[in-house]
Amino acid sequence: MDAPIEDLYAIEVAPQWVEEHAVDYSYEHESSSPFYYLLTDYQDYIDRERTFSYTRTVQKINDASRLEDASLVVCELNEKHQRVFFHHVEIIRNGKRIDALDPENIAVYQRETSLESHVVTGRKTVALTIDDLRVGDILDVRKTFCNFASTHPLHGKSYLSTFWLSWSCPVVSQSIRVINSGHTALLIQQGGSNQQLGKVQTLNAGLEFSKQWSNLTPEAMPSQVPAWVWSDFLQFTTQSTWPQVSNYLYEYYEANGVLDTIIDMNNIDLLELSGVKNTDLLRIVRFVQNNVRYRGESHGIYTHTPKTPERTLKKRAGDCKDKSNLMVALLRSIGVVATLVLVNSRYGEKIVALNPSAYQFDHMIVKVEHSGKELYFDPTIQAQAGDLEHCAQLAYGYGLELVAGGSELARLPFDLDRRVFELDHAFDFDDYKTNARLTIRRRYFYHRADNMRFYLNSKEERTLWEDYLRGAREATGCKLEALEPVATLDDPQGNVLETVERYRILDLAETHPGLYMLVTTEFSNDFPMRLDDSLPLNLGMDGSVWHSIRVTTKRAPDVEVSDKRVNNQWFQYKDTVSSKGTELTFATSLVPSASFVPGAKVQEYMSEVEVVRARSGNNFSYHYPGFFSMDSFTGAASLIRTAGYVGAVVLAIFVARLLLDL
Repeated sequence: MDAPIEDLYAIEVAPQWVEEHAVDYSYEHESSSPFYYLLTDYQDYIDRERTFSYTRTVQKINDASRLEDASLVVCELNEKHQRVFFHHVEIIRNGKRIDALDPENIAVYQRETSLESHVVTGRKTVALTIDDLRVGDILDVRKTFCNFASTHPLHGKSYLSTFWLSWSCPVVSQSIRVINSGHTALLIQQGGSNQQLGKVQTLNAGLEFSKQWSNLTPEAMPSQVPAWVWSDFLQFTTQSTWPQVSNYLYEYYEANGVLDTIIDMNNIDLLELSGVKNTDLLRIVRFVQNNVRYRGESHGIYTHTPKTPERTLKKRAGDCKDKSNLMVALLRSIGVVATLVLVNSRYGEKIVALNPSAYQFDHMIVKVEHSGKELYFDPTIQAQAGDLEHCAQLAYGYGLELVAGGSELARLPFDLDRRVFELDHAFDFDDYKTNARLTIRRRYFYHRADNMRFYLNSKEERTLWEDYLRGAREATGCKLEALEPVATLDDPQGNVLETVERYRILDLAETHPGLYMLVTTEFSNDFPMRLDDSLPLNLGMDGSVWHSIRVTTKRAPDVEVSDKRVNNQWFQYKDTVSSKGTELTFATSLVPSASFVPGAKVQEYMSEVEVVRARSGNNFSYHYPGFFSMDSFTGAASLIRTAGYVGAVVLAIFVARLLLDL
């Protein structure tokens, strides 16, 4: 293993720096799991130009359901800078040892597992098949993965390794050992679901870290936790700062000729510029978003390096890095200050708590400085709209701008209380016997408008109308007849999208025996709840929402005005009852103040939710002389994800009981 081998794999003895651990193969763990590990052993060796990762797993097969997965060892490699070495594959059956490392059972494939996502990696798969594995067997597999420096900006030059300390099955013994033989110190960070992230210690060059754990029990992550809540882990990273990461990547990109390109803006097909900077800025953003297809070709250095803007423009295709770099080059060509920004789409909100590393990111966007403001655009999102005042905000938490000299992580602007959705149900009972009407209006703003715009454009019209009609019938319990196709009103500049549905209500006496109608969505019962208060609770709110039910009759209702509010550190809830002329209005709004509830505050949050839920038990009696009367009203509200829609469509709706005087 002293020098890279030509083949992707080899069969060799384990390297001398590896420490072997004794295993009691006769040990029987009292477990109902289909398998468990007697040993999971991880040992990494880091030097200046290479990283070796030795892994040994010893597992006991208890059920046939595990045989398929256990009998296949799969390693994905980049052939330019990665290799795998198999040392030992042995089956222990009834005290007998069986050598299962057969060279004829090793094959190399190119699977392109991300092809459906329009990403081509060029990675090769080395697959080792293990024959004749049976229930009751113990399987002992030992191998080493090698990463050595090449033209790639990170692999072999920068180190990040995460070791998980929780499993989906029992682990009798786990060992982690890291030998730092390089010239740079490593930072060790331990964290997970039940503790704060933080630096544990520094591992200087020439030193090693070693630790063992016993009897690890399976951990199931509950639902409704934020995406950034990890299982317990131990993470090692090359000692660095965020400015150092930023500066290093900037200089690497610059040295490879992918930055500071000035593009001839004349005769670019589908891009027509006006000469007005505000207008052209937005035209360039939309051009890259909508007219340069997303397609990743992450071969070699391109896993972490964008291609040149000229190449992306010529191909009219690229991944997030390529499209971002093209957008920056086009914007700079008209005098707009624009830079590349790295983000993490999964746990960007908490990336600030992790040790700095370029490996902590999985996405790239663009920062634009214009008229004293900082704007951020994701070039991979299609069908966006809105001028510079009404464009969607990006909920990526923090971003790292790549600039000469480096930069710190910066929080991306996101107004959680920004209005994103409005819903209005208008019931017209002026002629309820033969011509009762229902009009439903939905208004989407900012990112909700972008999501719905893309969704509507991708749906066949007749199927779309049928989906809306089905949803209206389920929401109201009424027999409805569509008076016209669903209308779409789009304000691209203000980034507001509105849909309008118009229905005739049929056979009221038949569909609502007892001469009353119940309209409900049970808002208060759908606040996210969890009895376990040890973990943060994801609220799933992306902006404020509003809903009204308006009922029009022949006579003015006799109604008592009501205004009820619940305010706390997580949300503001308000519902009102009002009337104007012959129209009775029930309205509710929900304005989020936080995206999640810390574990220590979950019980307090649930108490606040119960205040809202208690509102559903309050009755409000009203009387409508001669024609219309309401015997009770129940205010409630909830978060509902409507089937068939892109993104979370949040409805806030009141419960109303309407008594019709026939």
